[in-house]
Amino acid sequence: MEMVQFEAAGSFPLTYCANAHPARDLAEAEKVLREVVGPVLRGRLGAGVLCFGAWWPQDVVGELNAQATSEGDTSFPHRDLCLSLRLAPRSLNAFPMNRFHGEPVKERVYEPDWGSPARLSYTLDCAALQAEILRAFGIPSGVISTLPLGFRGRDRKARPKPEQRDNLVRLALGLAAIEQRTGVRIQVALEPEPWCLLESMGDTLSWLEGEAAPQAARVGAEAVLRRHLGICLDLCHAAVVGEDPILGLRLALERGWQVPKVQLSSALVAGNAAGLEALRAKAEPIYLHQTWLSTGRQGPFLDLDDPMLHAFALAEGEELRSHVHTPLHLEREGPLRSTQDQVLAFLRCVQAGEIPEGTVLEIETYTTPRMDAELAFVCEALGLGSENPPIS
Repeated sequence: MEMVQFEAAGSFPLTYCANAHPARDLAEAEKVLREVVGPVLRGRLGAGVLCFGAWWPQDVVGELNAQATSEGDTSFPHRDLCLSLRLAPRSLNAFPMNRFHGEPVKERVYEPDWGSPARLSYTLDCAALQAEILRAFGIPSGVISTLPLGFRGRDRKARPKPEQRDNLVRLALGLAAIEQRTGVRIQVALEPEPWCLLESMGDTLSWLEGEAAPQAARVGAEAVLRRHLGICLDLCHAAVVGEDPILGLRLALERGWQVPKVQLSSALVAGNAAGLEALRAKAEPIYLHQTWLSTGRQGPFLDLDDPMLHAFALAEGEELRSHVHTPLHLEREGPLRSTQDQVLAFLRCVQAGEIPEGTVLEIETYTTPRMDAELAFVCEALGLGSENPPIS
């Protein structure tokens, strides 16, 4: 495949999400862009205009808004930096609205949920800033991933709320106004995640068709909703809940819903007693590691420190799949295997032309800042920068 296909304006913009790198403010985020993200991407993807997967927590968005409004039409320093670096934020992660490193995050990552006006305001601010920067590059579209409505609750009893639906319809109308003003189409993509209100592609399609689309139709905005609201497919999340991501993507497209971003990510799987013990040892204080048993005999488990998870043994043929974002290039980690095979299967579909052009391919392994090996794995799998044939 030609390298140009993976540049920011190419058929399959390839990047990684900058949420792998802690940054306390805009100055630190820009330093990471100059000194880490840019060199890593350039080392594999060349000198063209490349896509970078931005992550702007709300305090950084506040700084960017101050720049964009105080400098007037002639200058927007962050936009100008992106132009000088030839790095375009074609993809933006607006799932974590607040800080994501250095302190316990757990279920706080889902706050505020889509029932909150603050979530709507933040996401529209992200979209307006992204559109302004992409317009300067002449790139006509961008994608923002967001949380799948909200957290299901520790007891798993929470259900989608009308105010979440209504705010996403308002979001679509706001994105349409941004497109009219800037000429840049921004799509916000719901990212199904285990233990959230929308855990799978199936959940998401059911909610879109049963709740969001009918509400949008009532206010004459169903076409607007379908143009600006889509789905972000995270391969790790799909693996945990036991969903075939390729079939899920095809089903979404068949039903007229777009999947503008795919997050290339691996989960960890335990298939025996040694693996189960190794997986339990992955419990830590920062992130949730939602865990599913392949047979559904027990669980699901909210986290690896769940007492129930420590009180059972795997039966013959069972697997325990956990939301532990694992480096893509690792097939195994001791007695644990990764779901790398699922990532490779998806990349074969990219090579075969089965994925719609314009889909952003974003490496999303926020648990490691060493993204050079991740990017190298994907590039080599796609036959980029190598005389070796593509994956088979």
